[in-house]
Amino acid sequence: MKQRFKKATAGVIALVPREGPPVTSATVALYDSGANVLQAAAAATLSTADTTISAAVALGADTITVVSATGIVEGVEVWIGTTGTDILELCRVKSVATLVVTLQAPLQYAHVSGSEVKGSRITYALTTTHTATASRNNRALWAYTVDSTSYEATQLFDIAESVFKLLITPSDLRKKIPHNLRYAAQDLSDLELIVEAENAIYTDLTRRDLRPDLIRDLDQFETLGVLAAKVVLLDRVATNDP
Repeated sequence: MKQRFKKATAGVIALVPREGPPVTSATVALYDSGANVLQAAAAATLSTADTTISAAVALGADTITVVSATGIVEGVEVWIGTTGTDILELCRVKSVATLVVTLQAPLQYAHVSGSEVKGSRITYALTTTHTATASRNNRALWAYTVDSTSYEATQLFDIAESVFKLLITPSDLRKKIPHNLRYAAQDLSDLELIVEAENAIYTDLTRRDLRPDLIRDLDQFETLGVLAAKVVLLDRVATNDP
C-alpha cells in the first residue's frame, strides 16, 4: 500500500510482510525517484506485539484474551499459534478492550493457553531530512528474515507539500457501507480501506494534472471517499471470488 508523507515532517513508513511466522530481523533502504540514496540500509523496528493468550480458545471464536496488549491496536495483524507448527494463523484486530482482543474474522484453529500472539508489522522512522524535498514514487527497499529465510520487498511512497487525507472515519464506513460487503473483504481493515480510497482519488486527480496536495476544503470529498471505498471493496471481492 502506497504511503504519503508531508514535506519536511517526520513520519513512519510501514510494511506488513505476508510470510509467516513473524519477522525476526529487518532492514530498509530509501531512494528518491531518481535512485539517489535517501537512507542507506538501516535496521527497521519490529512490532512490539509479543505476548501469549491467557485462556484456550475454540475454532471459530472471534475473541482472545492476552497477557499483554502492548502493540495490539485496531487494524493491525497478529500471528496467533505456535511458531514452527502448522497451528499458526494471521489475524486482523478489530478492537481491543483492556486484555480482550476482538478479531475481524473467526479463528481457523483452536489454540491452547500460552499460544503466541506476535505482531507482523515492521516500521522505520522517517526524519525531516528524509522528507526534505517533495517528490513522488520514492522507494523503500525492505529486507527481512522469516524462519531463517530471507525476503525482499519494494514499496513506493510520496513526499508532498501537503498530504491529501479524507475526512472520514472507520465509524463513517460502518454506517454507510453494508456489513456484508465489508466482511467479504475482511483482509482489509477499515483504516487501510480509507487509505486505499485516498490513494484511488489521489491517483485520479494527478492523472488529470490536478494538485491534490493543494486542496484545502476536504469536506467536499466525504461522499466521494465513501464511494471510492466501496469500489475498493468490490474490487477485492471480485479478486478473491473463485
